[in-house]
Order: sequence, then structure tokens, then C-alpha cells
Amino acid sequence: MIDLLQNLPMETPKEKDIRAKVIECLGYLIESVGETPEAFKANVVQITELLGKLLVQSLSEDDPQGLAIKETLCQIAFFLKEDFQRFLPDFLTILLKDAKSEIDLSMEAADTATKEKGRHGLVYKVKGMGEQRISLNTFAL
Repeated sequence: MIDLLQNLPMETPKEKDIRAKVIECLGYLIESVGETPEAFKANVVQITELLGKLLVQSLSEDDPQGLAIKETLCQIAFFLKEDFQRFLPDFLTILLKDAKSEIDLSMEAADTATKEKGRHGLVYKVKGMGEQRISLNTFAL
């Protein structure tokens, strides 16, 4: 899987999506071997270094790899425990930047709601207001 990340281009949306799925799989594999950390620690450190390089490349906001990397890093942090601290400076900078992102949450009448790219929403019946669409700009995340 590491070979895929190192060799698969990340130019088209399909390639980026495949790479994101590979990153997610790595996270699941790391999580599954958590009970025997010493046997896999060197590999997990190598994966963490690779993911760190990818993340600091400033991936575009709509690149699915960014979210996959952040989720996998949570799994890696749990696996590595205190050994994860050496990777923190780079990742904290990115997390702080993400924390400053404005999240656009809105509620509007369902029958007049506009559906924009990157906005995901649900329709709910609100007492006294009828059907309302609550939406979130997921690109901001």
C-alpha cells in the first residue's frame, strides 16, 4: 500500500480518491495491529512520515486525501501513543489552521433552498416553521 502512495499520481479526482481510500485502509490496518505495537512500530513510523509529507504539501481543500490523512493520523496517534509526539509540531500547525476555518451552517425553507456544490444538508420538519433544510458547507471542513 505504501508503494501505491509513493507511485500513484495525484492529478485527477479519481487518482486522489483512490489514494484517499488507500490511506484509510492503512489506518484500519494500523488500528487492527494495535495489540502488538512493537512488531509494527517501524512500519507505522514510516507511514506517518509519508503521510506527514503529503499533508504539509498543502493539498487542495476538496482533496479527499486531506481528510483521510487526518483520520489515519488519529489512528496512528493511538497506536504510537507517546512516540507520536515527535510528529506533533507539523500536524498541530495544520490542525490550528483547520480550527480557524469558517464553517457555514445555514437553515432555510426546504422549498426555496438552493443546492450548491460542497453543501450537504437534511430536511427536517420544524414545529411552527414547516420543512427546513439545514445545510453545511463541507468544503470548509
